[in-house]
Amino acid sequence: MKLPKSLESILTIAVFRTRLLLRQKLGWLSLLIGVGVIMLSQVMAQASFINPLKIFWDFALGANFLIQVVLAIYLSSQLLKDESTNRSLHLLLSSGLSRLSWFLGNGLGIFITLCFMNFSWLVFSFLSSRLFFESWGNPMIQLQCQWLVMMEILIVIFLTFLPFSSYYSFFSSSFSALSASPSSSLTSFL
Repeated sequence: MKLPKSLESILTIAVFRTRLLLRQKLGWLSLLIGVGVIMLSQVMAQASFINPLKIFWDFALGANFLIQVVLAIYLSSQLLKDESTNRSLHLLLSSGLSRLSWFLGNGLGIFITLCFMNFSWLVFSFLSSRLFFESWGNPMIQLQCQWLVMMEILIVIFLTFLPFSSYYSFFSSSFSALSASPSSSLTSFL
């Protein structure tokens, strides 16, 4: 089955962006920072007198969320600047690629990279929980937390692109239409 051209270009950009982000030192450094935070959460849990497993998971998941949000904001906001500086954005857009495809492909690529990091941290957290506390805890709660973290990261990634909405014509036309319709209906009502 052949994919539509626009979907194929979105997936190509997403795969390219994921490969590019995994090659950068920032991604691997943040992965190591996440592992260090998990180790720190083990120390914090050992210092607790009441329910150290709960302290471990609370600290590990909270730190994981903060690192992921900072990475999502940084990677999304630096993307347009880097591509404009390298002039690769102009080359891609002049070759017939739509701005929406570029936007969705890069957002999806950042999201896939952060999912990979999130999965790595989750596996390491489960293994260290089993090793140090001899219990998995409640895996369904941790998986639900990770699911919610990834949905929040997806929202953060695409909301980070909004300050550049004047650059993207598909945003500016949609938002101007949305902003014009409530005021006109309100004046006609009054």
